[in-house]
Amino acid sequence: MSEQLPNRNDDLDSIWKIARDLIEHEDNLINHRMTWLITSNFFLFSAFFVIFNRQFGSQPVAKIFSLLIPLIGIVICWIVWQLVRSAAGQVNEVNNWWREQLNNYPENKKNYPFLIGQSKYSFKDWKNIYSIIPFVMMLAWVMLLCVSLIYGFQLEIFSYRLIALVAIALLFYIGFFIKGNR
Repeated sequence: MSEQLPNRNDDLDSIWKIARDLIEHEDNLINHRMTWLITSNFFLFSAFFVIFNRQFGSQPVAKIFSLLIPLIGIVICWIVWQLVRSAAGQVNEVNNWWREQLNNYPENKKNYPFLIGQSKYSFKDWKNIYSIIPFVMMLAWVMLLCVSLIYGFQLEIFSYRLIALVAIALLFYIGFFIKGNR
């Protein structure tokens, strides 16, 4: 028979375990998604620079791939960005749920640890820190796409329009990110 600590509650023990398992699950998802992001992006960066260094004055297929690889990188970053934001939101929901449950047992409140590490910063300051990495990598791919358009093709009105369209889309997403609709 296990000894119970004073001022602990069996119901809260099981609720804390459930909440902690949910957060651990979401943290694992974020970890896996960030690993996929970094691995796939560095593979694509390598392929891009190999093709980019050999393309000029050569085959049109290399020029197509120098545009296709950044577009694939942008899509991967955007998907991982959305998935990480979703997991971070779920962690926040579980944390809020735990606090509500804990408030139902005020006499036991001091006997249970926080679900999320505490520091002088609040969780709101750091909850989307993982969202920054896919966003920054997406910006890098957009810049490489622009470089590929500028150096890989004869600049025509179409190229300038495409670069302007990419810049507008980039500003749109930067606005969402800064506004807080992460």
